[in-house]
Amino acid sequence: MRDFISGLKMSFGYFSALFVKLGEDDRFDKTQKLSWMLGLLPVVGLVIAFISVGLYYLISNWYFALLSAILYLMLSGFLHLEAVIDVIDAIYAKLSGKDAYAIIKEPTVGAIGVIWGGSFLILEVGGIVFLLLHQRYSDVLMMSVVSRVGLLYVLYFFEFKSTFVSILKESLDIRWLIFWGAVVILKCYMIAIALFVAYVVGRMLGFRNGDVLGFTLEATQICFIAITAITL
Repeated sequence: MRDFISGLKMSFGYFSALFVKLGEDDRFDKTQKLSWMLGLLPVVGLVIAFISVGLYYLISNWYFALLSAILYLMLSGFLHLEAVIDVIDAIYAKLSGKDAYAIIKEPTVGAIGVIWGGSFLILEVGGIVFLLLHQRYSDVLMMSVVSRVGLLYVLYFFEFKSTFVSILKESLDIRWLIFWGAVVILKCYMIAIALFVAYVVGRMLGFRNGDVLGFTLEATQICFIAITAITL
């Protein structure tokens, strides 16, 4: 039970901007804690999306749809959009003959990466607003969950050039893949999209790290919104 509570707190503490205080027991010292942290990652997405949808449900107009979409990104900590910028900068750097891994680790960002990050931001915010205005609340919740389920599969099937991510990979229990795969069975094609994105980006960079995971999550969410919009 203690490992479950620590894993839950760590999942919210590391993968969201919700104010969750981590104590001395909430450290990367036990595989079981990390397993719970990863397994509960889709729950973090569900809670973030539920809060955002709840705001719009209270006052249903286009302005609060916009606020709700921005709140969703704020509660996610904008971490994954930053990963988009880093990945794009690294890809263009490699095309220029530079060391992609050195570029992706630099604290500075390039203009092209910022443009791509801004484009992802517009597409995601616009997409969530679109879904909310069409009262597709369940799709917003599913988008947030299934994109994070996709990350678990990416983490399991690929190797990473990152000590931190490698530790997470070793701690991932395949039973979580089975469980969450069954939960999102109707949207399981999104898992294939996440794997495809991670594969292509990894091939372009020559490696995969935490930024590739963030890029994959954002790309998967945008693909989910686009597919949902087509089927409306």
